[in-house]
Amino acid sequence: MAAVTRQPFAPLDGARLQNLTSLKNRQNASPLGSGGKRKAELFEADDAENVDPSLSAKRSKADGHSLKKPAYVLTRASNVSTPRHHVRFRPEILILIHHSPPLSSPAASLLAAFTKLEHSMASINDLATAAIASSSGPGKRGAFIVLEGLDRSGKTTQAKLLEQRFVEAGRPVKVMRFPDRSTPIGQMIDGYLKSDVEMEDHAIHLLFSANRWEAAQIHALLAGGTTIICDRFYHSGMVYSAAKRNPSLPLSWARAPERGLPRPDAVLFLDLDEDQARARGGWGGEVYERADMQRRVRRLFWALVGKQPPQGYEDGDGALVSVAEAEDGEDLVIVDAGGSVEDVAEDIWRRVEDTVRRVDKGELGDGVRQVR
Repeated sequence: MAAVTRQPFAPLDGARLQNLTSLKNRQNASPLGSGGKRKAELFEADDAENVDPSLSAKRSKADGHSLKKPAYVLTRASNVSTPRHHVRFRPEILILIHHSPPLSSPAASLLAAFTKLEHSMASINDLATAAIASSSGPGKRGAFIVLEGLDRSGKTTQAKLLEQRFVEAGRPVKVMRFPDRSTPIGQMIDGYLKSDVEMEDHAIHLLFSANRWEAAQIHALLAGGTTIICDRFYHSGMVYSAAKRNPSLPLSWARAPERGLPRPDAVLFLDLDEDQARARGGWGGEVYERADMQRRVRRLFWALVGKQPPQGYEDGDGALVSVAEAEDGEDLVIVDAGGSVEDVAEDIWRRVEDTVRRVDKGELGDGVRQVR
């Protein structure tokens, strides 16, 4: 507790003298057994008057003979600490930031955003953990389902329909979306995607990765039995960055900051060519919504599962594909997203239902898996 600075004693005027005399008479008339209590009350009254001498006069005018305790009581600070969930980021992220070239604002504020991150996420993590403890039973973990695809491929719509299936089945489920633009880092990403600011390729990739690390509650929710449906996750992060064809940003570099994140049980790539995507509403509003960029992204997703993309590869794709790790393709399934919303939803559900069954049986591990 911070020390209280005492003010000089108030002048002994008529009102104060009358009050002190009254207090003394009351103390003398008190039973001996209550002496300790009376001393405590007098100490509180004197302490309050030394902080604000006007309190004595106010009490005397309000009630000539009754002593009222002050509206506040100075108490000792509690030593009890409240448990908190700390968010830690992989060393590669901070090392790469420290060694990257100077960036213009707002990219230069990246480190500041990291330092504020723990405070902004602590309450969310606490709420998620509390919800798990109160609503989840022991036993099976939740399934981690990720929907990937080109921009305008229908991921958001299908995520909502998939969520409805789990709700109808009586299973706890939560839908998440990346980037999460509600966080400080997510707001920086939003400015980049809307072409409001420019950022160096490595810096924006690390921001995307940090945004995924912000969602520390994913692991806790899965472990507590809640199924997570994610609209984009780390596959998009590394593929979109590698598709920029920056020689110093191959898939291997883009994947490094993702190690340690929760590993999805199933990743469904909603396959659509760029012409079909462009024909849908809202195309072109963000920086990656360009036909050449979308073509490269599509080819890289096909390459991750070891398949020849419908339009074949172009020069320069080979170097990017050669560093793809087998694990990233193990969980990846390509789903034709060119049909009706209902047909695509049925196809997705058949695949997800099989994944959930395997998770329930423990075939994909009893605990939450991690990206290696």
